Amino acid sequence: MRTCRGRVLPRNEVIKHCDGEKHCSVVADPESGETICVGCGAVITSGMVQTYPSWDVNHQDVQGVIGDRENVSFSLSLPFTSLATVIGKENRDASGRRLDPKLHEKLSNLRRWDHILQFDSETRNLNQAVSSLRRCKEKLGLQYSIVEKTARIYRKIQHNKMIRGRTTQAVLAACVYIACRQVGIPRTLNDVAKANNISCKEISSAYRLIVLKFDLKIPSIDQMHYLVRLANSTGVGEKVKRHSIRIMNEIIEKELSAGKDPMGLAAAVLYLICQHYGDATKTQRFFADIAGVTDVTIRNRCSELRTEIETMIKS
Repeated sequence: MRTCRGRVLPRNEVIKHCDGEKHCSVVADPESGETICVGCGAVITSGMVQTYPSWDVNHQDVQGVIGDRENVSFSLSLPFTSLATVIGKENRDASGRRLDPKLHEKLSNLRRWDHILQFDSETRNLNQAVSSLRRCKEKLGLQYSIVEKTARIYRKIQHNKMIRGRTTQAVLAACVYIACRQVGIPRTLNDVAKANNISCKEISSAYRLIVLKFDLKIPSIDQMHYLVRLANSTGVGEKVKRHSIRIMNEIIEKELSAGKDPMGLAAAVLYLICQHYGDATKTQRFFADIAGVTDVTIRNRCSELRTEIETMIKS
């Protein structure tokens, strides 16, 4: 029940609004399917037809990949991007009446062969890739845009028949890494490898093949993202974080970070800054374990940048 100027209105009643004024603002309520007058709150029209895609999706195979608020029918991260013919499990005709029991066996055979013929080798491979992509999304916390971009790259690879001789996991992991690099998400090769339970060597081989084949423009890695991420993981103080960001900006401006592993460089910068402004008891092995690199890498970066960083600190 609603009121209009003190008068109670039934739900489906349509009345004149604002004493019949022609120029009155109205607003549409898509949930109730009504058009309501802004001035007096009267219901102008009722039973409005929904013209946008429904967001209340509860598909078991889709929820883990794209969530509940995306248009499932046009998602590239699904095996089928269009509608497919499916014979239902209920033995009923179009009008809802039960079929003759003599036809149950024949219908069961038709249902089984319909399912078999729909899934060729490419579709089975795509199903496996979708399942792996769902698990990778949960482990890495990927966004919907990353998932869609990964699925688009994987479909191009499958269309060009580049998966033959390589594992689906390695190709999909390389697609995830390329999508993260293109969007600017700080995910390292080790992170993607651990999420897919494969080695970095397999991902690197597939990554080089995809980049050379499609001539992809992969943007350079922003070392600042990795520095902030590592600083939050190691629990260094705010003072150390501020000085590390300032030093990293100067290193990037002087082009001293060219050709360096971003995680190793970030760990080395944090280690040297901690020696001056933070907890000096944090060792190189401590930063190496959290950064996912070896302590030899941090030692080499420190020997290369120690003089430059000490000069920056004094200035």
